[in-house]
Amino acid sequence: MIRKSKKNENKPDFDVMFNEVQEEIQEKDAEQDIISRVPELKQLG
Repeated sequence: MIRKSKKNENKPDFDVMFNEVQEEIQEKDAEQDIISRVPELKQLG
């Protein structure tokens, strides 16, 4: 009989971790988009 390790029960699901990382990447991309538009926005203002 193979017993499952109880350590695995405490680990977050890989998909959840991956989604969190992707959200962070999207936030950073959005921040960079805004930063890159600042000079353009200053000209319009």
